[in-house]
Amino acid sequence: MPGPRGGGRITKSNADFTVQFDFLPYYPSLLKLWFADEEFPASGKLLLDTSADHYLMIEDAVSVGQIIMEALVGIF
Repeated sequence: MPGPRGGGRITKSNADFTVQFDFLPYYPSLLKLWFADEEFPASGKLLLDTSADHYLMIEDAVSVGQIIMEALVGIF
């Protein structure tokens, strides 16, 4: 299954690790990960641009998340 167009770019944010994927033209998404520590378990969020609903329906946006996660599982 093809992954995000052109791979991802590591960016700075309030998370421990953030990658921006430009899945489609004008459709950026951010994967933000927080690593586990003594107080909190590991967690993550996949955030879409506010204009995402202009390009894909919500069901398709979920598919974008699934494709990104499947691509990452194959790597790690």
